[in-house]
Amino acid sequence: MTNKNLNEELLKEQKYWVDNILSQYIKKNPALTYDGDSISRQKKGQILSHPFYMGLSDEYLNCEKGKRIMIVGREAMGYGKINDGTAIYDFINSGAPISGKENSNEPSNSQKWAIEYLRKQLYKENIKVPECFDEIKSNTSSFWNLFRLFKEQGYTPCWNNVDKVYFQTTLSFNAEELLSIAYEKDGAHKSLLQREIKICAPDYVLFATGAEYGKSIFTALQLKEGSISAPVPEKSDRCLVKLPDIDGIPCYWIDHPRGLTAKCFNKQDLINYIIKNIN
Repeated sequence: MTNKNLNEELLKEQKYWVDNILSQYIKKNPALTYDGDSISRQKKGQILSHPFYMGLSDEYLNCEKGKRIMIVGREAMGYGKINDGTAIYDFINSGAPISGKENSNEPSNSQKWAIEYLRKQLYKENIKVPECFDEIKSNTSSFWNLFRLFKEQGYTPCWNNVDKVYFQTTLSFNAEELLSIAYEKDGAHKSLLQREIKICAPDYVLFATGAEYGKSIFTALQLKEGSISAPVPEKSDRCLVKLPDIDGIPCYWIDHPRGLTAKCFNKQDLINYIIKNIN
């Protein structure tokens, strides 16, 4: 498969997941998509968000072998509600369109936004944001500073998230398990995350989520719960946990960068430690 088709292949897999795994979850839990009884449900944070559609930048696609890393976060906070009218999904009754925002979260637009969001944080030049989205601003969070640190060391990151939707707060363990499951498609029993990793073929995968997202990670990677110790960022020798390889690609797990830099590492020590231990 040529570089030019990789984002199309990602979209194909992501749309399949939305149309099958996510749609079935919504059909069984319809109240999670609208505000009908809304005040109590809103307070509980149980309104589903738009899906996250990851994509690959030209910088990543053209990067030399040995220097590509997929950094996997928790979820793309800030996405709108799944029925807010900015995307059309056949399996739900979409809300009324928001003026000027029609189809802003249509899959190909959403993927383009995710690519340009990463590019804004790392390159800041020639950002091509779809017209239906607002201007992308710089994000100086510890999570995005981790991307910048890898870039400074000559690595080219791509951005993914372990949870593709969320409840306006984090997903429940039950939802994480049901939405991260592996499924049969094209003769393979794999989760969406495993399929995305295979398509992107990074040299390394780094889960920067912390132990709280272990349910999603273990489910998506088809690991037995408890078979691997969760990261303990307070102890430097346990900061980075080796996970089983995916299609021969080494995978690692760390605490959320905010916790690491706050508790035991300055930024430069953190990146030096990670690079030393993944190579």
